[in-house]
Amino acid sequence: MIRIVTTRRLRENDGRLTGARFRARKAENLAEEITARADTDLAAAFERAEAAERRAATAVREAASVRAALEGTRVEATRLREELAAVLRGPVVVIVLLHRGRLHSVHAREEDALRTAESDPVAPADPGGWTGWKPLSENPVENGWCLRRITVQRPDPGVHDTPSGVHGPTAGVHGDPVGSGRDG
Repeated sequence: MIRIVTTRRLRENDGRLTGARFRARKAENLAEEITARADTDLAAAFERAEAAERRAATAVREAASVRAALEGTRVEATRLREELAAVLRGPVVVIVLLHRGRLHSVHAREEDALRTAESDPVAPADPGGWTGWKPLSENPVENGWCLRRITVQRPDPGVHDTPSGVHGPTAGVHGDPVGSGRDG
């Protein structure tokens, strides 16, 4: 059977076809837009991933460098600890301050001994009167001050933390009645 198509129907079909083509073109444009956006997002994500990989590689290199420096510091600290222990086990030099040939005080540093002698309330030493080494005489000068460096063995660590009798502050006044000064 032959079907007769009318002009009105042809126009309707043509309108539907035009609408379908328009919707297809619109869908294609939207698909191209979405694809372009997806490509851009994918490229940006890829770039961020590469940058993160570069930062991670840099962090790994820096961590290895820090680890090596830490190990070097650890070795140096061990060496210094051993060196300090050897020094602490060895002898120590103390400064003995004599006044009129008698022991006045014992000091860890020469500056402390000089300050003690120069600030003595009874017979202060002349601040500019210190000279080089002199032998200790049998008859010491009446008001003479004298420094002597003496090497002593440190006591075992369990005996004393610091050598007893070695001090920085000024000692008591010697020559006064017994027991009047800090050192008696």
